[in-house]
Amino acid sequence: MSQELCKGNCGVVPSVVQDTATTLTTTLYQLGLTTPNSPSCTSTSANASASVCAESIHKSTTTPCSGLQTPPSENADAETDEKGDHEIESNTDQEEEEAELESSSTTAHPESEETIIAPFSVTKSRIRLDISSDTTCPWCFIAKRRIAKAIQMFYALSSPEHETKRVRFDIHWHPYQLDPQAPLVPILKSKLYTRKFGPDQAIFVRDRVVQAAKVEGIEFLPADQCLYRNTLISHRLIKYARERLGRELFEASFKSRHTNIDNNSSISRIENDDDGEQKGEEEEEEEEEEEIDEFGNMVEDAMVEELFHSHFERGECGDIPTLKKCARNVLLALAADHAAAGNEPVDTEKIEREVEEIERYLATDEDLQQIMDEIQVAKHQMGFHGVPTIVVQSMYLVPGGQDCATFVEIFKRVV
Repeated sequence: MSQELCKGNCGVVPSVVQDTATTLTTTLYQLGLTTPNSPSCTSTSANASASVCAESIHKSTTTPCSGLQTPPSENADAETDEKGDHEIESNTDQEEEEAELESSSTTAHPESEETIIAPFSVTKSRIRLDISSDTTCPWCFIAKRRIAKAIQMFYALSSPEHETKRVRFDIHWHPYQLDPQAPLVPILKSKLYTRKFGPDQAIFVRDRVVQAAKVEGIEFLPADQCLYRNTLISHRLIKYARERLGRELFEASFKSRHTNIDNNSSISRIENDDDGEQKGEEEEEEEEEEEIDEFGNMVEDAMVEELFHSHFERGECGDIPTLKKCARNVLLALAADHAAAGNEPVDTEKIEREVEEIERYLATDEDLQQIMDEIQVAKHQMGFHGVPTIVVQSMYLVPGGQDCATFVEIFKRVV
């Protein structure tokens, strides 16, 4: 898929929806990956002022993109809000088929650590993931860690004869706001939970997400030590990171290092056929795919990770001084990686000049409308009512915090 999941224009329906005729029609029940719990954060209604962190239970935890339906009514959304339910609607035929499949198999899919997945051979060189996320959503942070583990499991399980053939993951993060009406002046996140769930239920919600995070190696600060504010500006920083951050200072050396690695891999190896003509190992259509922006992917991912650390582990609120600090941390990490590869160290003054440029960018409205448009596309055209929501290869829509084994199985189906 060469085009962005969300084009930043409410008048343009993303290709992931337009190309439904070519997408798969397989649900998680058909994949044998039904899971009882698929936690996520669900968006508040227009009149709400608090983020809803609900443990969502999905009837169908993975839906093909062709199954994206019209968003539910406000009343229906309000009901799922209270119950912590986050179902993707399906048409009548799909519901009948799923009911039949559910009656024949009710065994829940085990956790990834307990799941044995058979080795497999890969035939494609690229898997694209489009992840809709909010920077203060705890389940988005947890899902990010699970996806990273799933990718490592996927590589480890490939057949021995394909050890050197590395599938590339082309990961794109997309903005979403759980609470568009959140204040610009920071408040304690504990007040947010209490106002939404009540004091007793708020404790239960916090404890459950904290325990899930610990399993993934994340230590959340208590909610009464975390500041919370509107996240729109943080999504602008993520966009800046993908498109601009560190490119002038580090992109050339990054490409040089990774080109050398690629030239030694079986994906880019050139072979001779029986007639002595040279041909690439990949199919012609794969050769014509748009080149992956490896540097942009890496910097964007690092920025998303840094913003999660900032909010959940340091309790920071996401204002401009905080975002400057996050940008500086990512740039310093890039500089350390650059030097570790044997390059001449980058002058810290150059890093500080870029941080100042980022501060000027954040103080303006540049890219603001594009971010807002992309969020509206996700909510009103794609029908996303919670995050994380992951679209894999324009074929599978995966809502909520699935376990690693679920992602690995989907990756296998794609390749």
